[in-house]
Amino acid sequence: MARFNFELGEEAAKMLDALARCTDRTRRADVIRDALAVYEALVRRAMDGNKFFYGPDSEHLTELDIVSLSQARHKAERERQKELLPPLPRAQCQQESEPSR
Repeated sequence: MARFNFELGEEAAKMLDALARCTDRTRRADVIRDALAVYEALVRRAMDGNKFFYGPDSEHLTELDIVSLSQARHKAERERQKELLPPLPRAQCQQESEPSR
C-alpha cells in the first residue's frame, strides 16, 4: 500500500473533518479514499461523454461545472476522433494529389 503525507490548509482540514462527521467516517483517510472513488467514477463517466447535474428536482437542474471533468470529456472525445479518423500516411496523400494520366 502506498502512503502519502501532504499538508492541508486550515480550511481544507476543517472541511475534511466536517465531511467525516457528516458521513460517519472515523478517519480523514477514509474520507479521502471515498472522495477518490467518487472522482474516479465521475472522470470515467465524463470520458464516456456524460455531463452531471444537480438540483432539488428534475425541473431545476444545474450542471456540475468541474474543469477537470470537462477536460477529461474533451480529451476522450479527441482520442475517439483520432481512432475514427486516423491520419492518412504521407505516401497515400501524395498519390491522391498527383493528377491522373
